[in-house]
Amino acid sequence: MKKQKKIPLLAFALVSLGTIFAFDAKAAGTATVSWIPPTTNVDDSSLTDLDGFRVYYGTESNWADICPVASVDQYVDVANPAATNYTFSNLTEGQTYYFTVVAYDTSGNLSGCASNGTDTEVSKFIPLQVQEPQEPQVYTPIYRFWSDQKQGHFYTASADEKNYIIATYPENVWKYEGEAYNAVQQGAADSTAIYRFWSDQKQHHFYTASEDEKNYVIANYPENVWKYEGIAYYAYAGQISNTNPLYRFWSDTKQGHFYTASEDEKNYIMVTYPTDVWKYEGIAWYVPTN
Repeated sequence: MKKQKKIPLLAFALVSLGTIFAFDAKAAGTATVSWIPPTTNVDDSSLTDLDGFRVYYGTESNWADICPVASVDQYVDVANPAATNYTFSNLTEGQTYYFTVVAYDTSGNLSGCASNGTDTEVSKFIPLQVQEPQEPQVYTPIYRFWSDQKQGHFYTASADEKNYIIATYPENVWKYEGEAYNAVQQGAADSTAIYRFWSDQKQHHFYTASEDEKNYVIANYPENVWKYEGIAYYAYAGQISNTNPLYRFWSDTKQGHFYTASEDEKNYIMVTYPTDVWKYEGIAWYVPTN
């Protein structure tokens, strides 16, 4: 059996309780144990073969009863004689942990448990991490109209514009079909603008999430063909969680686009109409799941 190293407990002291544990709201589940390394033996001779420290930890307050702790294996080995602290992470929230520190020399001899003057262990309660409630995402409904006269659809995020059209135009010009899908608020994470054009020549609206396509249309078509009206609403350029694709069609015969977030409607159109009536162009952008 190895003889216990005569390292003085008073010379090997845990620092004050107020300094041992730094409570940090951003570091829930952590505890830092600090100590002052011993420099002399009990006979006041210099301690020249200090080799490192064992930082013992557990969820029961018993280190004072089992020091020295040669038979206990729940510890972290800090193999640096100059070390003065060790930080534990991923500790269970809502649990109290108890700690003590033991020094060892190059022969493997252990000191007794360190002391802060009165106790040979210190403790920390790991608080439950409180999650800040997230603001619920606010969506804007997109209202859809159909025109027998113009043979095309119109989409708007404006309730005032929707109500104006319903009150002003007969149903053969613009018939309200209901809420088609949702848009997101300006500034929502990962959102992108949806640009809107009107064509006097074609009597249709055109919508795109592509900045390049918007700029190309503005640069290459006169305003009677495609006049830029501004940002219609906001959606997602790429797919993220809780979103659905919005599908885009083009009609050579109607000279207009059609947009739908319905998988069933997309499939129905593709199997029912020839491509000169409705040609599928792909996913235009993504919208929140209803």
